[in-house]
Amino acid sequence: DYPEQTKKAVLISGPSGTGKTELAYVIAKELQLELLELNASDVRTAEAIERTLGNASRQRSLFYKGKLILVDDIDAISGVQDRGCIKAMVDVLERSEYPFIFTAMDAGVDFLDSLRKKCTLAKFEKLSIEEVFLLLKKACDEHSVTYSETMLRKLARYSHGDARAALNDLQSLLINGTLDMEGFEPRLYKEEMEEMLLTLFKGGSFT
Repeated sequence: DYPEQTKKAVLISGPSGTGKTELAYVIAKELQLELLELNASDVRTAEAIERTLGNASRQRSLFYKGKLILVDDIDAISGVQDRGCIKAMVDVLERSEYPFIFTAMDAGVDFLDSLRKKCTLAKFEKLSIEEVFLLLKKACDEHSVTYSETMLRKLARYSHGDARAALNDLQSLLINGTLDMEGFEPRLYKEEMEEMLLTLFKGGSFT
């Protein structure tokens, strides 16, 4: 048995490409809900939040059983120009007739404190190489793509646990239904770039 949930929102945190946004799509589809999607970086003022979400969060859906409101990257709201945004978001949430899903890379930042208290918290972990590989393999099999498991495992390793990045790479490497990795350059991630720069500067030579 699970305790009854009384909160209207879920705040999902985790690395990029772990399925936070995709989960909202799946829930909306399974429950036949209209999905209203918004990226937090697109609403930089309290007025914009009220204008965009205020009425929509209370009006009935014309063609669906209800609504699910998705606000992606809520931790992207920061800085002087965004003061009042979180309070406005909490106000909209409290008046809303419908549930919210918020996503964030880091749900622990201080300015999200008031919103966090209104949400059920969930954390997604970085995907393993095997999990990304199985996702790529399923995508290839479903679309009759010719591939080798060695190539897919290499793509999975290069993705650093980001399923979205791996699928984008897979799509970009398809030629006439065949996976071709000739000339493929793996993406550099922040940690790798920092390590590379440290190695460069420790070397002490720029010639």
